[in-house]
Amino acid sequence: MRTWIKLDNAGKIFPSTSSKSRTNLFRLCFSLNEKVDPKLLQETLNEVIKRFKVFKQKLRRGLFWNYFEENKMYPLVVPENAYILEPFDKYSSRGYLFRITYFENKIGLEMFHALTDGYGALQFLKAIVYDYLVLKGYNINDEGKILFDLESTYEEKEDSFQKIYKKEKNTDMTEKKSCHITGTKYQDNYIGVITGSTPKDKFKELLSKYDCSYTQFLCGVINYCASKHDYMIKNIDHPFQVFVPVDLRRKYTSKTLRNFSMIVKTSIKLSKKYTLEDYIKMSKEQLIENLKDENLLPRVAGNVKLEKMFILRIVPLFIKQIAFKIGYNRMSTKANSFCLSNLGEVDLPNDMRKYVTKVTFANGTSNEAPINLGVTNYNGNVYMTLSCSILERDFQREFFRVLSSLGLDITIENNDLEE
Repeated sequence: MRTWIKLDNAGKIFPSTSSKSRTNLFRLCFSLNEKVDPKLLQETLNEVIKRFKVFKQKLRRGLFWNYFEENKMYPLVVPENAYILEPFDKYSSRGYLFRITYFENKIGLEMFHALTDGYGALQFLKAIVYDYLVLKGYNINDEGKILFDLESTYEEKEDSFQKIYKKEKNTDMTEKKSCHITGTKYQDNYIGVITGSTPKDKFKELLSKYDCSYTQFLCGVINYCASKHDYMIKNIDHPFQVFVPVDLRRKYTSKTLRNFSMIVKTSIKLSKKYTLEDYIKMSKEQLIENLKDENLLPRVAGNVKLEKMFILRIVPLFIKQIAFKIGYNRMSTKANSFCLSNLGEVDLPNDMRKYVTKVTFANGTSNEAPINLGVTNYNGNVYMTLSCSILERDFQREFFRVLSSLGLDITIENNDLEE
């Protein structure tokens, strides 16, 4: 008998709002110090997926809601495609909502956001790479940092939004319209990727100078770069709004491997010019304010309360999908100028660090947010990956130029079609 589970509160929106230009996928990649063996990687995935039952799912349509049903087939590893973050073909993917890829020394994971967020995806890929290295014959102490030998728990499958939802809490679902970066779209929804890496110790010295975190600092730099290229900005009278997904596990206790993140943002008008220091200061102040419980929890309450409305629950799915598209367009698409996702420190066992040389994270893009930034911190380096669906590189050049001018030694690499 097949088992099924509901989509979590955040995941419910993504099946209805995804398209070829906005796939709602994101990507993690581990680079090794040796070439990947595809057959061994497939053997690894066959075993690891048994442990991560929360990802062993396929999407089904119900009368009132989409739902996940247990997938009895094994997922397949595939060669990496130059066209990253493409929508899944349900036949070639065997119905799975993730894709494990390989290319030379890289193992990648492309994940549909309806299934999990960056934290859940990272735990999954860590386990895959760990087991792959063990099957290669390497002796690795997991140090309790890998979800592998333990049985999955109910807590890993829970919808943690429901746990922190307070019925009596005031709700907040208001959003302002934002301005947007524009440019010449790639054909066939290609996404270009440029990664800049820099030593962590030097970056921390810079953060100490500005008295801010990585995310606060990078938000400031993003706003500054956008202001320097206002000829690329449409509707500049609206604020430039940087969306920042926040892992709620860091604020509210949860072991879930499903979605448990919430967007906070900075909102700054570019029509008035500021210094880089001003943009960093404003970004820091806004992020601190928006992360307070009194500002964050009403947003959670608004999303959960909407899901619990009786009238919405009894409306057929095809009508819900229309409503979701309209609401998402108003609440997210039109409000989002840029997305900055900072996955933070990637903590691997010491024995794994000998074989994993680099960890990167890339966001997808959309027509309204054609450039986004994913950040990881691994093994003494900070990796900043700009994904882009337009041909122009003005913003990326300015971004890394600013970081270099502040004393950071930046090493640049990009994906194949960018050469």
